Amino acid sequence: MTRRPLDGVTVIALEQAVAGPFCTFQLAELGATVWKIERAGTGDLIRGWDSVVRGLSAGFVWVNADKRSVALDLSDDADRATLRALCRSADVFVENFAPGVAARLGFGDGDLRPANPALVYCSLSGYGQDGPYRDVKAYDLTLQGESGILLTNGHPGMPANVGLPSTDLIAGTTAARGIVAALFERASTGAGSTVDIAMLDSALA
Repeated sequence: MTRRPLDGVTVIALEQAVAGPFCTFQLAELGATVWKIERAGTGDLIRGWDSVVRGLSAGFVWVNADKRSVALDLSDDADRATLRALCRSADVFVENFAPGVAARLGFGDGDLRPANPALVYCSLSGYGQDGPYRDVKAYDLTLQGESGILLTNGHPGMPANVGLPSTDLIAGTTAARGIVAALFERASTGAGSTVDIAMLDSALA
């Protein structure tokens, strides 16, 4: 098999829905081994969207191909220890929960970096990890409007949303690019870094 650019890179993905999974899907396509952490019992919320792909959700299959899935209950001490053990030898950690959630679970960048100084840590959220809109919930349609995408679609006086979750896809791609850049930098410095991706910033660009 032909070698791919990210062969040998291990990614831990504490992700859900579309933006985070689309980011790590691209990393998997480039050769990375992606461990997708799912909620024990229910899994990623988009598993329930439909069952049209041999009993699986089309949305789930679309953005989670070529990954390995692990079900963990992060309220359980043993499962949190399992995830910490995975993170100690990982190259990349990706989370796309609301700002502060990963840290409250014990998996913020400050929690993981002491045991793994070379870790590339990526947070992907609606409006970034700080600032006045940090805690505002973000949805694709809202961000299409705020970024001006709605005004480029539809008819004069009748804007229309793009059928695909465009801001999720743009942000996921931006995050993947940021992670690859951080890995390139690490090859020179030996040190990890933190990548903070906001969906609105990505869509505005």
